[in-house]
Amino acid sequence: MEMNMGEKIYFYTDGSYRDNICGYSFQFFSERKPINRTFILGKCEVGDSQSAELIAVIRTFEFIKEYFIKENILSTFCIYTDALDIYEFINKQIFKEWDANSWKKKNGMPIRSINLINLYYKLSCLYKSLPVGIIEIGRVRSRGKHNRLVDNFARLVLNSSQYQKGNNYIVKDYTKQKYNTREFTAELIEFKTFNFDKNERPWDNSKM
Repeated sequence: MEMNMGEKIYFYTDGSYRDNICGYSFQFFSERKPINRTFILGKCEVGDSQSAELIAVIRTFEFIKEYFIKENILSTFCIYTDALDIYEFINKQIFKEWDANSWKKKNGMPIRSINLINLYYKLSCLYKSLPVGIIEIGRVRSRGKHNRLVDNFARLVLNSSQYQKGNNYIVKDYTKQKYNTREFTAELIEFKTFNFDKNERPWDNSKM
């Protein structure tokens, strides 16, 4: 994963959901070497399909913190999702409005379901923890070529017993336009998942 300081790095994310399990995937590549792509894959328990999309983006943020920011590789990180809600949450800074209202509706109930509010809050904390201006969030068509690849990998992880829940896997230097399970090797990779103190959640725990 050799990257030059200052060059743009592009990430494409996607999640796939079935029976309270999600497979997630993101790929990244530099503007200097767009053909050489690296994929991160994983599987975890979630409550719904929107949570699967959020997990894919959250894992991308966590990976950037661990393997770029921690190593003082400061670039512009362009993260693409096909989920409109996530795109608007960051670009329209909806989290600021939610912060101002303690992440509650006018009736005092949490702004989102328990499945989603923890993930949205985690995403907002991750976004605010990074240096200003280094993250760009873009939206792509769900069937664009980059998105098709991460969607295929997310579905593969979800449907295969080879990949264990809670683990992350890396596929290095993938150059194919289409994936074939006989043409890549996935290795375990570790990076820290971000967890906030649940006692500091801004919404009313008693109404969860």
